[in-house]
Amino acid sequence: MMARIERRRLKNTERMKSTRISRVLTLLASLLTFEPAMAADVYKLTVTREEQDLYAVQGSRIYIKTKVCFQFVYSDEAILRVESPRATIIGKIFFPGGASCDVEEIFRA
Repeated sequence: MMARIERRRLKNTERMKSTRISRVLTLLASLLTFEPAMAADVYKLTVTREEQDLYAVQGSRIYIKTKVCFQFVYSDEAILRVESPRATIIGKIFFPGGASCDVEEIFRA
């Protein structure tokens, strides 16, 4: 009886060790593939809403396409933060009063 209990303890100990090893390996793998966050590019702009989810940058032919943005601005200053140019949502635009919207695309017309 004691031998059977001892064998179970050994099996449980071995199972716990293998679980710890797999956790450590997973952690190491995630650290090796980790990419440090890039600093966001920040721009101060003057924008005007042209139509729903489309804002024109004053003094240029640059447009900012947003996602579900209901800020009605006309020649107002805004802050554009571009975080990841390759993602679906590439950044945020911040309007006076603290409102912000997700940016999907920035393009030149």
